[in-house]
Amino acid sequence: MRWIGAVALVLGLVGTAVTLSQTAARKALFVGIGTMIYTGFLAYNAASNEFTGTANYYYLRGMDKFSLWSEAVTRDASPAKFRSATNELWELSGLCLGVSLISFILYRKLDD
Repeated sequence: MRWIGAVALVLGLVGTAVTLSQTAARKALFVGIGTMIYTGFLAYNAASNEFTGTANYYYLRGMDKFSLWSEAVTRDASPAKFRSATNELWELSGLCLGVSLISFILYRKLDD
């Protein structure tokens, strides 16, 4: 639950900063800062999974409605689900890092 609150707080702050920004360069800067924070959250969680050997595996359940379920898995009991859950965190972290780098480059180009 603490991660959900932190993610919501950062999303709200970045959304407010982008909305109130006057220039496109500032908007790119705030998006870059926000996605860099998300990169840190996701990479920390993935590294924590690697060290502890436990992860939360998320999956959709039910075809008639959207419902997301989670299952606590360990490296020893369910290696495929553990690896899938941890790899998804690493991939999302990499995606956020890429968006952040592009935003910082865009900020530098627009600031000139």
